[in-house]
Amino acid sequence: MGKIRKVIGALFLITAILVTQVPTVEMNAAPSSDFQIDKTKLVKYTGTASSVSIPSSITTIGAEAFAGNTSLTSVSIGENVTVFRTDSNCHNRAFSKNTIGMLYYNPSSAQLDQFKGTAYGPFSYNTKISGLVIGENVEVIPYGCFRGAKMELTELQIEKADIGYAAFDSSNIHIGSLYIGNEVSYLGTSSNEMNCFQGAIIDILHYNSNVIEPEWSS
Repeated sequence: MGKIRKVIGALFLITAILVTQVPTVEMNAAPSSDFQIDKTKLVKYTGTASSVSIPSSITTIGAEAFAGNTSLTSVSIGENVTVFRTDSNCHNRAFSKNTIGMLYYNPSSAQLDQFKGTAYGPFSYNTKISGLVIGENVEVIPYGCFRGAKMELTELQIEKADIGYAAFDSSNIHIGSLYIGNEVSYLGTSSNEMNCFQGAIIDILHYNSNVIEPEWSS
């Protein structure tokens, strides 16, 4: 009987080890074949998956790369992305008119490749976002990143990023509680204005930055 118990115990142990080694696959996640890539630039996302994670090989996201993908439950952009390529009008609008359930934004220092005061960033121009997490290692939020976006957020934490000109410039952004860390500063102006949160509605602001008199709202 004792030998049988030992055999049964060994079988359970082997089964447990095998189960832990089986990779988990997120349902309806985008396969790599859905990304049209030119070297390290994402030219176009052609898939229909509801959950998208930008491949780590991509460092540049092209203008309107996700145009036509109307509903995404989650989008994750990793630290390797450094450039949002713009069109002739200095617009990127990679996710223009998309609806995103949860956005995980982690590029440490991504920027538009060119800029002028009317620039629209990757999540601008009627992008609708229900949840936003800005990674703790993000050092730059690009010019016009969420300009004209529609966001209804319970809270948003920005730990240390330089916030670009007009990054959250939108009358359709409502943030219940906004936390600004003590390392946050501001990046660039147009006509001596920062317009970082111009038009946005912020219920509670926890402001810890050493920067004096940023422009929060119109």
